[in-house]
Amino acid sequence: MDDTPGPNRFVSAFGESSRASSTPSQQLDRVFAENGRSPGGGIALSDKPPGDEAAREPSREAGDPLDDDDVNPNAPKLVKVGFVTEPSMATLEKMSDDELAAVHGFAVERPDYGRVEWLGRVDVRGVDLDRDVRICERDGPPEVEVYDDGDALSKPPVGSKLNRAAVVTLHNVGPARPDLASDDDRSKWRKRVEKATKKMGAALVDYDVAARVWKFKTNHF
Repeated sequence: MDDTPGPNRFVSAFGESSRASSTPSQQLDRVFAENGRSPGGGIALSDKPPGDEAAREPSREAGDPLDDDDVNPNAPKLVKVGFVTEPSMATLEKMSDDELAAVHGFAVERPDYGRVEWLGRVDVRGVDLDRDVRICERDGPPEVEVYDDGDALSKPPVGSKLNRAAVVTLHNVGPARPDLASDDDRSKWRKRVEKATKKMGAALVDYDVAARVWKFKTNHF
């Protein structure tokens, strides 16, 4: 996967893609239509007004300690309702620049929809999570997208910021009623997921048809 551009959008890859570089976001549509399943789920933006940027210091010296009431202006941004991070945003906002440059176990999640957990230590200084990470924001199949493939100029090089190895988890992938699904239907879903993962150039971590949870690893976005 390292020698080819990695897809930045992930949904099941079951069907034909309209792009030369097929992405699972485009390819799962047909499967969910055939199974009469549409998880849906847009998101709303918080009504909380943006902070007073003018009152913030434009930059900090790397390693400078933060006072108890300080918020590091270089901490990542996230105001979308229903999204959480690990470490929490409250914790990230208190980190120094040195700490933000190497966050271990960083993840963004929309519970019950999807999650992206980056591997290794990630530089999250100045990252706009509202813009760069989207999880099931449109009606249709479950979807995770990191960076906008229509804005290649703003996408960081492979291996930097969020464009690096991660484990993606998608919910609601499978038969609408797993308890009523036949063994044959369950087997077909497993094969579809395996095929989708391979088509993306990703590595399957796990697929639980009963829980309808698909987890795979990508080397970059």
